[in-house]
Amino acid sequence: MQELNNCLIDKSELTSLIIGGDWNCTLSKKDKIGGAPWKLSSYRNLILTTMEMFDLVDIQRMRHPKLRKFTYESKSLKLKSRIDFFLIAKNLSGDVKNSEIYHAIAPDHDAIYISFSWSNKSPRGPGLWKFNNTLLNDIQYVSTVRDTYAQACSYYSHVSDKRLFWELMKMEIRSVTISFSKCKAKRISNREQELRRRIDQLDVIICENFSSPYIDGVLREYDGLKTELKSIYEEKGKQTMFRAKCRWIENGERPTKYFFNLEKSNYNKKTISEL
Repeated sequence: MQELNNCLIDKSELTSLIIGGDWNCTLSKKDKIGGAPWKLSSYRNLILTTMEMFDLVDIQRMRHPKLRKFTYESKSLKLKSRIDFFLIAKNLSGDVKNSEIYHAIAPDHDAIYISFSWSNKSPRGPGLWKFNNTLLNDIQYVSTVRDTYAQACSYYSHVSDKRLFWELMKMEIRSVTISFSKCKAKRISNREQELRRRIDQLDVIICENFSSPYIDGVLREYDGLKTELKSIYEEKGKQTMFRAKCRWIENGERPTKYFFNLEKSNYNKKTISEL
């Protein structure tokens, strides 16, 4: 299970995840009849931990909470169980049209079936704004806020109520911060695209002139641009970690892709898709 979890973190889009197959395990007592008495197992607990970690649901049980229908039968052991099932991202559950178990030609397993009805998603508006304190390391931002504070003090000098003054000050700083953040993000995005285009050009030059005695300058420029691009990616990763609201972050504990997926998962949780 640990290998599966690592693979999912590194190579999948967690908000669109669909996993299905023979898990060789039942998740609850109602998923088995006959044979030895049902009991908890460490493997079952690992599956539940994975479901909780990646926000997955057993869609068959979710759609049919009381249905006792099974996918596996052992005549020699005189038991039936539901050990084949789909686990899907919770935010996809509203798009599931059917989740069924059908008879199959396999001697001991039935087929599991799931179908989706993709609807046009409503466009999302702006989310709840929250101050990103990584901006405090930006000297230009700090200078902008100080100038805004001085201007606001002068503009609202007639306000005698301190609480009202504080709310007005926060409003001004918030407005400046949002504007500054958008401009900075756009500037960094443009620079990132510029770097990638130039790196692609240099890569072609290096491949075509690798043995040339004049290639050293090109290699130095290539390495410098790669280093700058790496710093941009690292900064984007730090900002994503902040927005993902992860309770703890340890260096090397999780890849950056984990935090990008966690951020998307948190955003989906704030969207009401069905009632």
